Formats: sequence, structure tokens, C-alpha cells
Amino acid sequence: MNREVANTHFPLWKVEMRESVYGRDSGMSYSDPENDIRKTAMIVYYSKESVDSDWKEEYSEHMGEFSYGAHQMVITLTRLQELYHSFPDTEKHCMFEHEGRMFKFEYWCDDQKCLCGESIDGDYYDDYNEDWSIKVDMVKSYVFPYEYNELVVMGRNVYLNQKRVGTLKEIAEKCGCEEYQITNMYPDFVRENLGEMFREADSYKTLYCSGGFRR
Repeated sequence: MNREVANTHFPLWKVEMRESVYGRDSGMSYSDPENDIRKTAMIVYYSKESVDSDWKEEYSEHMGEFSYGAHQMVITLTRLQELYHSFPDTEKHCMFEHEGRMFKFEYWCDDQKCLCGESIDGDYYDDYNEDWSIKVDMVKSYVFPYEYNELVVMGRNVYLNQKRVGTLKEIAEKCGCEEYQITNMYPDFVRENLGEMFREADSYKTLYCSGGFRR
């Protein structure tokens, strides 16, 4: 086999669907086997990076019914394929956006495809853990990771390296421009002024554009 040519067709994917029965019949007169003993299903997703690599378990999920799991499998597999090689890296990424809030990126749980972090603005509170932490399944949610030294304009705030460096209004006043000019990074003097204001920033990202600072 020509490995170089073959590897252009990778990664390959494999899906296992497993059914099992759980619960028990105690044998007592009050037992209700029809409700106490139930069937469940689990789907496990694997990827193979290249001809010579082993199969790697990427993700798994439990399903109450096998028939429902068969339909969900297509959705999850498509999502995993979309995200492949796009998962965040703690060495590269420092923040992530989820449902209109910004979080510090602290840990990546690969087998669960979950990002763990903490609210930057204090506008998210976890009642269960009684703190500002969050764990987000990237397969089931839409999450936007941001890199170190990337100036991010999100909503009415501006962020850099796990900190809110100011509101959009505050930054616009310091920059000597209008707020909408920052979200569009135009005209050129807006990028130039922001590049001088935030010397550690190498790039920027807004709802409408992204790019690098030229100095």
C-alpha cells in the first residue's frame, strides 16, 4: 500500500452501538419487573488518524432507546467530524465564548470533549458547585475558543488574555473613534491606535472581522 496516498483519505471513523439491560427483579411481591428492568444503549465513536495509527476512542454517549440512538449517532458523528483537529489547546488558547459569556479556559477533557473554565465577568454562577466554574460539552454546544494575545471584541466588552480590558465604550473613547469602528476595525487608524494601546496583542477578532496588528 502507498501510505502517503492512503493517508490522504484519513481520518477514518468507527461507531459502536451497544445495548444492555439494567435493574433487577427482587422477587418480592411489590417488585415491578416491567419498570425495574430496563434496556439502554450506548454509542462509542472512534477515529483512526493514519494507516499506522490505532483506533482512538473519541467520544461516547448514553441513549435510552436503541432506535433513538441510531438517529442521534448521525448527528454526533457529523459534529465530531466538523470539530476534528479544531479542539482547543491549553498551550494555545486562553479564553472561550459560550452563550454570550466569556470564560477563562483552564482545562480540556478530551474523552468528554469538554472545556472547563471560569467566568471572567462574574456573570455566570454554578448553583451546584457554588462558584463561577463551567464545564461545556463542545459536541453538544457551540463554543468559540480564543488564543493568547488575541484582542477579542464580544458584545459590549473587549477581552485580552483572560481579562476584560474595558467596555467597548471605554475603549472607543481612549482610541478616539466610534464603537462601530472598533467592531469593524476600520478605518486604518482604529487598528493602529488599538495596536499601540494593547502592545501584547498580536491579532484581533470581532463579530465582523479578524486579522493581525501591523506595527
